[in-house]
Amino acid sequence: MTELQLIDVRQLASLLSISVRKLEELILAGDAPRFLKVGSQRRWKAADIDNWMVKKADEIEQQFKKTE
Repeated sequence: MTELQLIDVRQLASLLSISVRKLEELILAGDAPRFLKVGSQRRWKAADIDNWMVKKADEIEQQFKKTE
C-alpha cells in the first residue's frame, strides 16, 4: 500500500505562495484544488494539487495564446 501524503491549509498556501486568507477565498470561489474533510479540517492529496497546478498552467497558456 502506498503512503498517502496529505497537505494542510498552511502548507498549501505556502506551496502556492499565497496567504491562508487568499486560499480560503479561492476555496469559496471554487477555484482551488479539491480537498478532503478530515474531521473539521481540510486536507489535500499531493497528487490532486499537482493535477490542479498543471490544469491552471494550461489555462494560463491558452489565455496567453489567445492574446498573441
